[in-house]
Amino acid sequence: MAQTFYNTDNQLTEYELIADAFLQFKDRSWFYARYYFSIVNLPFATEIIDSDNALPAKEYNYNGFFARYRTSPNKKLSGFLFGGYGSFFNGTKLTVGTSINYRVQPWGNFSVDYQLNKVDLAKGYGNQDLHLVGAKTEISFSRKLFWTTFLQYNTQAENFNINSRIQWRYKPMSDIYFVVTNNYNSYNFSQKDLMFVLKLSYWFNV
Repeated sequence: MAQTFYNTDNQLTEYELIADAFLQFKDRSWFYARYYFSIVNLPFATEIIDSDNALPAKEYNYNGFFARYRTSPNKKLSGFLFGGYGSFFNGTKLTVGTSINYRVQPWGNFSVDYQLNKVDLAKGYGNQDLHLVGAKTEISFSRKLFWTTFLQYNTQAENFNINSRIQWRYKPMSDIYFVVTNNYNSYNFSQKDLMFVLKLSYWFNV
């Protein structure tokens, strides 16, 4: 598969070539592998990571491999592992991560996720370990009332987020959602913002 992107002046901004393979097993577990080659034209000097020097505006060519393995979703405890490595602009990037999910039938799902992106650019352009940690709970009180909560810690954005949602399905395909979102600075956990959202959806049969 190939993807090509141009700007309004018909100049190439990005090109990506992907070759991949997918294997699915009898227990519904699967394995996915991908090779990619990318061309990126930076239109202006850009800071990809925190660094004293921005990457110069020019064309960058890089490539790498990525793979993911998903265990059987039929079991109470399931999850996946993934990883990748390759060149990245004028340096390299290593990606590793995992997700673990535990299902308690019929009322709950619980998961924990972790991802590391280790970026090492050329000398003078910096290196950084970017961590992303998340957790999710899904509770079903009944066939009509559900509670979902997300937690996420992001070192690149220096943000810790809490998102909690109550969903009431008062009619088929019709729901009321009440959502609370809270963001904190990850370095001292001071509050950034607090938001409340009420949403109503109704299904019309026409």
